[in-house]
Amino acid sequence: MKKKKENWRPYVFSLPYFLIYFAFNLFPVIYTFFISLTDWNGINERHFIGLSNYKELLANDPNFWKAIGNTVIMYCGYFPLNMILGLILAVCLHSALTKGRRFLQVAYFLPYITTPVAIGLIFSLLFDKSVGLINRILAVILPSFEAIDWLGTPVLVKLIVILIVFWRFGGYYTIFYMAGLSNISPDIYEAADIDGANVFQKFFKITIPQLKQTMIFLFITGTIGSLQMLEEPMLLVSGWSSQSVAVGGVDRSVLTAVWYLYDTSFSTTNNFGKGSAISYLLFLIIAILTLVFLKISNRKEKTA
Repeated sequence: MKKKKENWRPYVFSLPYFLIYFAFNLFPVIYTFFISLTDWNGINERHFIGLSNYKELLANDPNFWKAIGNTVIMYCGYFPLNMILGLILAVCLHSALTKGRRFLQVAYFLPYITTPVAIGLIFSLLFDKSVGLINRILAVILPSFEAIDWLGTPVLVKLIVILIVFWRFGGYYTIFYMAGLSNISPDIYEAADIDGANVFQKFFKITIPQLKQTMIFLFITGTIGSLQMLEEPMLLVSGWSSQSVAVGGVDRSVLTAVWYLYDTSFSTTNNFGKGSAISYLLFLIIAILTLVFLKISNRKEKTA
């Protein structure tokens, strides 16, 4: 009987966690979906309009598809580089033959912990048309050089954003790869050496298969983070040193999905309903991509 009376105690002690989770996580998610079905601007009375916000975004809003397209293009630009070069750097830094490994590990990881404001300011100053360091260096090297409007050219500003994200998150991928490499037993490599395997055979037959779970984790988290990109393009083209004042830069060339969500909800139109609909559509895209990748990886694992 005493044990039965004490069964309620774990529930009481765990109740504060569930209350906080519901208040600050679950309830906002549910309430956001409700707002997405209205035309609320945060002040006036809400009017229920059903799926009109979703229909407008999918059928009549070119800026939404522009934002999704920009996000996907920039994702395809830097994500493969981070995955591949991060692995190569991790293998090099994990090797006992590399001198100054600790210093290099810290140096590669520092950009990841640098504040986005500082990163946006640095790169906007580097690539500014009038006072940018890049144009000044090129002018010294090439006497007949004409200043390039890096931040005012759609293709070039996309490439700069890709460079920023690649530079900032390269150390993040490298650190996770190094953690995965440290979990691979040295006995496997010793057995491969006895069998006469060369460096490339060990890399492709041992290292990469053993890092499969790490790669899956990086792919999922990297994809989610990429589709939530906001600070890098916003601070680059909207900083005080930038000539661009348009949302998304010139021709909305670096407008991302989350930036469009922010602008719709809090800046241009204050349309909380439409902004909430954007957030849910973005959530669905992320969920579908994650499920598809997990399905493909599980299928390959079963056939292997």
